[in-house]
Amino acid sequence: MTKTYTSRIPGILRDLRERSGLSMATLARGLGYKTPSGYQHYETERYISDFLKPDVAERLADMLEGLGTPPIRREEVLILTGRDPATFATTLINRSKSVTPSMDTVGGRKFTMQIAHTRDLPVLGAARGGSATMVFSQETPIDWVQRPPQLANVRDAFAVYMVGDSMSPAYDPGDIVFIHPSMSVKAGRAVLVELHDGSALVKTLVKQTDTYVRFAEYNPEPRQFEIDRREIKAMFRVTGKWDGA
Repeated sequence: MTKTYTSRIPGILRDLRERSGLSMATLARGLGYKTPSGYQHYETERYISDFLKPDVAERLADMLEGLGTPPIRREEVLILTGRDPATFATTLINRSKSVTPSMDTVGGRKFTMQIAHTRDLPVLGAARGGSATMVFSQETPIDWVQRPPQLANVRDAFAVYMVGDSMSPAYDPGDIVFIHPSMSVKAGRAVLVELHDGSALVKTLVKQTDTYVRFAEYNPEPRQFEIDRREIKAMFRVTGKWDGA
């Protein structure tokens, strides 16, 4: 009897996607497909290769990094190419934009990076991870950065700069944290919490009740805490980060 070959890739990608909380449709759009089926074949038996193409892996890593519990590491996706993740240059760009190749040094070696011409994603504040306080405003951008694939064509998407280390190593000071304004928040996922006092923070959502919302942070020691619902103006779904590496 002939044995049908089964690739390891579909199962790994399915686990990563479910862990991230992203849909097939979202990943498909980030890869440039118009329908979910464009991505779906990567998670079915129709995908028979033992490796992902590097450009596909990099785009998926851009979308999945930092999501889920525990947070997905970029290396978990890039390793599916069969290459050492250290050989990849980080290419945080909106690939629907025109780009210009540039040389950059990574680990002492030269790599070609794609630099996008357009920075169209507003940075609306610096969300505190620890005790540092910041001013958050949805009306006045403090900077503009390149849009990641998972936020392509998402109206009113934005980013914040991370301040404080209480969410480290998932989110470190200086990271650009990407926010989807209309994606539902859910327990176990990172969220941006906007408070009525004009500040904001990035935490992991644990539980919501009529009177309070419980969050988690990890550094220096893991702990949970509650915020009165009356203090919370809005919560937004975090869809990834860029650490500038």
